Amino acid sequence: MTGRNKSSDAQLPENRKDFRELFNRHYVPLCMYAFSKVRNQEAAREIVQELFVHLWEKRKEIIIHTSLPAYLYRAVLHASLNYLKHSGIVERTHLRISESDTEQPVQPDTLAEEGELYETLVAVLEKLPVRTRVIFEKIRFEGKKYREVADELQISVKTVEAHMSEALRFLRIALRHFLMILLFWVFL
Repeated sequence: MTGRNKSSDAQLPENRKDFRELFNRHYVPLCMYAFSKVRNQEAAREIVQELFVHLWEKRKEIIIHTSLPAYLYRAVLHASLNYLKHSGIVERTHLRISESDTEQPVQPDTLAEEGELYETLVAVLEKLPVRTRVIFEKIRFEGKKYREVADELQISVKTVEAHMSEALRFLRIALRHFLMILLFWVFL
């Protein structure tokens, strides 16, 4: 297919045998990664299985511009965030509905703003420089310590701190319009 990256690591296998090998090699690590995000084993397995089904069905159409493992982990991250977004909105909606006998009804604008916040957060993270985004995700999404990230990336702790400061500054500026929603989430 034209437009595909020439790196063999960035192409999806087109035959069942090679695809099964890809699945067997990456399934367990991707499930562990998804679990680290969603903290639900069944949901983690479902996220990864759905990813592989999607990849198989669209294997001739998908163009990968990074390494295949990076693509897989990024896809699992986004699917996990979508799962958390959906489950969070559902849980908060059920909580609000159960409390609605004594309180005012749920405002549709609030749910729309929460979805908009998530979409903005994902877009902002995509705009960060790659290294800054990777460091931010390892610390905030994977729960790693600054020292662990520094050792893993073979950089100093001060460099990790600088990247985190830059990421947080960038996020504060980009998400300033959502301050009320963030405060609402904190006190919910």
